[in-house]
Amino acid sequence: MLLIASVSASAAVPTSFPEFKASQARRAVVVVRVSPGGDLPMDECRQPDTICLYHDYWFWARVTAVLSGQVDDESMKVATTSHDGMQSFIEDDSPRLMSLLLHGGDVVMPKYASRSLATRSDGALFLIDNGVPLPDWLPCAATTLREPLDEQAFSPALRISPDSYEARHVDLHRDLFRITPDGAFPRYGIAVTRLRDLFASLTASGASTSCPRP
Repeated sequence: MLLIASVSASAAVPTSFPEFKASQARRAVVVVRVSPGGDLPMDECRQPDTICLYHDYWFWARVTAVLSGQVDDESMKVATTSHDGMQSFIEDDSPRLMSLLLHGGDVVMPKYASRSLATRSDGALFLIDNGVPLPDWLPCAATTLREPLDEQAFSPALRISPDSYEARHVDLHRDLFRITPDGAFPRYGIAVTRLRDLFASLTASGASTSCPRP
């Protein structure tokens, strides 16, 4: 169920990266579909002999589910920073699980705080276990929600081709894949509905809904 506040986000396009402390912001974990936005100015990168490894930009996020917290609108302009800008979103237009910080009318996705989701044939969304540690903005208990995946119920695009094994670290996590001559298909995933229920249970009990690393 979407939890949408009555306040709508401003229609104005962001012109600078929002400045606020994370401790002052509301947090939300959502499922979104992303559409391209634009670059945000970085004056320090315009200086002579300066090379910036990260780029500030904004994108449109259409919220399709709220797992934790509350958002102000179903369609939001979100600011973030990364080394490749919008490119990762353009290359992968799958639904995404995302952590957001909301402060007044500003919305920020912390650096790299999103994960691509896979869609099962019945429309259910899954966070795939491919050996990458779960982000610290998910509950620690999320690791217990893993379940086997039926390869026939997912797109063949989820299979990793042999020539991508090194880049995708398949050989380091061979136990997580069904490996055939055609490629490697992930064995396990976490249903987004089960994550939603876990967030609700932890919130009701007053327990932590994140899993900070040491």
